[in-house]
Amino acid sequence: MKELKPKQIYWIMGLLAIIIIPLVIANLGDVEEERGLLRDRILRVSYAGEAVDISLDELLDLNVTNIRTIKRSSTDPDREVFFSGVALYEVLERFFPLALEEADRIIARAADGYTITYKAEEVLEENNIYLIYAEEGEWLKSREDGGDGPFMTIVLEDEFAMRWCRYLTRVTIE
Repeated sequence: MKELKPKQIYWIMGLLAIIIIPLVIANLGDVEEERGLLRDRILRVSYAGEAVDISLDELLDLNVTNIRTIKRSSTDPDREVFFSGVALYEVLERFFPLALEEADRIIARAADGYTITYKAEEVLEENNIYLIYAEEGEWLKSREDGGDGPFMTIVLEDEFAMRWCRYLTRVTIE
């Protein structure tokens, strides 16, 4: 294998810097945007290039559902909890009517980058996927405060909570 000369190494490092620096700068903007959504308790829902920012107050105008289920965690013992929220399909239909009829999947994205994809059919199932904003009668706390919020999705048919999305900031209908 041929050894690189110092001049070649400098050129390669320069090219990498040209590529990496803009990516880092762009990512910093995304991080600030996610922090803003978390701080302001805003859920951004997107469909066909259009985005709607939904506030907690707007979610409270929808049909509230109270759910008792088991909260599972790899770091804490399992425990029965009481959640309040709205069926995810109700939220999506309210802000993008008929979108679910055309959609194949719904993508939930958390502020920390975790992403989960749900089939449109399972989102439309009654008593299955919920957008949660309160636990035991209290608003979901932020991650910094030891919580899962401000929003999260739960899948009642998922016995082990592997497809829940904590710290939810975005939902995309595709």
